[in-house]
Amino acid sequence: MEKIRLYVEEALSQGVSLVLSPHYICNVMRLRKNDNISFFNGKDGEYLGK
Repeated sequence: MEKIRLYVEEALSQGVSLVLSPHYICNVMRLRKNDNISFFNGKDGEYLGK
């Protein structure tokens, strides 16, 4: 599977939980359960999420 990256404005660090739109994640990005997604904000690095 290709690498999916999503820009977020929130501060990122290990263990942070983000609230995402289920419609956007499932229908627009077409991710499924257990797919990996990387989050970045341009200042805190990139973090792998599920």
